[in-house]
Amino acid sequence: MRAGLLCTILLAVFLGESWAAVEGEVGLEGTWTDNLYLTASSVQDFVTVPFGTVEADLGEDFGLSYRLNGYLYSEESELNALWQRAAIRYHAEVGKEHELEGELGYGGTLHVSDTKNLDHHQFGGTLDLNLRPSPRMLLVPGIEGYWRTYPNTDGLDYVEATGKLLANRSFETRTTLRLGGTLYFRRYL
Repeated sequence: MRAGLLCTILLAVFLGESWAAVEGEVGLEGTWTDNLYLTASSVQDFVTVPFGTVEADLGEDFGLSYRLNGYLYSEESELNALWQRAAIRYHAEVGKEHELEGELGYGGTLHVSDTKNLDHHQFGGTLDLNLRPSPRMLLVPGIEGYWRTYPNTDGLDYVEATGKLLANRSFETRTTLRLGGTLYFRRYL
């Protein structure tokens, strides 16, 4: 957990002069869950989620982000956990009308009680291309892939890939037609 924050701080010190902006956010959210897939008891529960986020731009094209969430279950406290995510992102204009966006990162969950078999680490990335063939049309093909590993449980590790396409067309009648599709692949290792 501290490794992601340490990497962000080291990059900030190393690239400190090129930072355009640093933003942060802290908050508290709440949600209800039925726990159908989390526990054998399937007890309905309320989850309190304190969170903190730090984002920084590195020049015009690169950025860093770090987020830390806590998950506090009111009934199933053995599910209480910390979740973190650290990423580096890239954004570039391709010609006058197109953009390329990518992100590489790490995410992980650490359970603070005895439910260690749910702990996991995830490494992956995304790549999206925003194409504007005309002023009223947007096409966004993209791919996403990651590897998730469960260090305390055998047989749950997997790789996952998603291909997606979004087509958006606006008309002068102030109407928008949006079509999207996704192909999804998961393989357990």
